[in-house]
Amino acid sequence: MREIKRVEASLRELAERDPHFGRGAPLRALGRLYQKAPSIISVGSVAKAGQNLRAAYRLAPEFAANQAYLADFLFEREEYDEARRLARQVLASSDLAREPLEALEWSAIARRVLERSEGKGSAQ
Repeated sequence: MREIKRVEASLRELAERDPHFGRGAPLRALGRLYQKAPSIISVGSVAKAGQNLRAAYRLAPEFAANQAYLADFLFEREEYDEARRLARQVLASSDLAREPLEALEWSAIARRVLERSEGKGSAQ
């Protein structure tokens, strides 16, 4: 628990100093931390996750990592149409070729969002 708090504090400090670093990396990492950490015993927070992931996306909406992580978050919030739109952008992104290691995770998230949201929401 102490380590998570230290990571959170470091990311918050970096986000305050330079939110643009790594095309929104500190905000993106904070968003994922808040999204995935259990809220009962840790720092997890749906509101903070959404706030930070959306902020990273606003800083660099063309970046596949921001698209993928926001798509995953929106899927969990049952915002299927927007999640699918972002997932399709990830799979069409040239970032996948430029960032091959990270691209494996981003494209897996995008494919999972598309597969699991099939038939949900207002449009497919």
